[in-house]
Amino acid sequence: MSGVPSPVLPPKKASWVEVYFDLVFVLAIARVAHIVAAGTGWSAIVTALGVFLVLWWTWIGFVLFYNRYGDEQSLVQRVLLIVGTIPCGVAAVAVDQLAHGQRLVFALSMAAVRVLLAVAHHIRPGTLTTRIGAGYLASAIGFAVSAFLPGPWWALLWVAMLVAEAFNLFAANRRHRKLSQREIDEISDEDNWRKAVELFRPTDAAYALQANHLAERFGLFMIILLGEVVASSGSGVLDGTNVSWAALVAAIAISGTLWWVYFDSAHVISERIIVVAGGSPEVARSTYALGQVAPAFALIMTAGGLRQLLDGQADSIAYWFVSIGLGVYFAFMRVDVRITRGFWFRIAGIVATFPLALLHPLLSPHAYIWVVLAWALLNAYSISVGGRDARAYLEVPGVSVPPQAAPEEGTQPQPPDDPAEPRTVAIT
Repeated sequence: MSGVPSPVLPPKKASWVEVYFDLVFVLAIARVAHIVAAGTGWSAIVTALGVFLVLWWTWIGFVLFYNRYGDEQSLVQRVLLIVGTIPCGVAAVAVDQLAHGQRLVFALSMAAVRVLLAVAHHIRPGTLTTRIGAGYLASAIGFAVSAFLPGPWWALLWVAMLVAEAFNLFAANRRHRKLSQREIDEISDEDNWRKAVELFRPTDAAYALQANHLAERFGLFMIILLGEVVASSGSGVLDGTNVSWAALVAAIAISGTLWWVYFDSAHVISERIIVVAGGSPEVARSTYALGQVAPAFALIMTAGGLRQLLDGQADSIAYWFVSIGLGVYFAFMRVDVRITRGFWFRIAGIVATFPLALLHPLLSPHAYIWVVLAWALLNAYSISVGGRDARAYLEVPGVSVPPQAAPEEGTQPQPPDDPAEPRTVAIT
């Protein structure tokens, strides 16, 4: 089959204004990690997770807007993102108040952020932008109202708004077709899950997301979180009475190991999945927004636990924060691809990570950090081997990156290229 080749523009990169916008979330993540570090029980984890989820979806709102419509030369967009840092920054400082039951400033800040997102979408014509803008306007009203509601109604309202945003922001105008029995048999085979992903390719190019931009933005956010692991470790040493520079070395090395695991496995695999899916919003939601929220929070949990271990006053809960945090992090590093080598070995290693905290009676906090480092290195090697196999499996000839400039809604994807002139997109 032949047709007119679809244009492949240079990959969209994160803009400098987006990087500046992320600086506010450095502060926000630090305050959420402080909730964990200052906590003495699991209630601190529940509180920190709730705050983090609100911040996570707020950040994603700006990421997806810029992914679809971002123009670094647009004065309006620059102003919107810079102005957006103001309520986000206020919310970051108000995290401590929220953790102590005073949510007025945080809720109103989140409402203001969503007003900006609503305006950003409404000034662009189109059905999709109108839909998303209306959704953000409703969320803004919801957050404003929640500031004055008694518990647990405000919390339930927050959950409802975040769920609505998750569906609205990743809206997909995908026409469904009835599958043949042969196709059903093929995608039922675990070795052919790639074919199932391909079925989610958008039929309207206006809904397609930029795979490389998503990968870069989520990668930058993970860098912020990994930086918090280092910062929290340093704070633990500075706050402690029994300073151990050797334990600090091990803690920083743990952060580097976790960086290696993410960028050698989940980062590349997730990007290639979106490429195979043709920029499908549904696949992007499951792969990034939902698939990476758990490892992202796991890093905060690990950071808080390491800080407690390093300040010399840790009890058993700090051991559990670290072991569970690492276990969750490893579990979401795309180890679910069964066609890769050592699958069951990786699964066993991850499962064995969770009960490492049982070593609490046998190891001092500083010795435990070194044991955790050794175990993390073993898992990092195993996951990296599987990651290379998965990347090779997803290296599919003829799959192109979605268009870099958002086309008008209703535009259908161009026919595939002539097989005589195949193109291979290599994601590195």
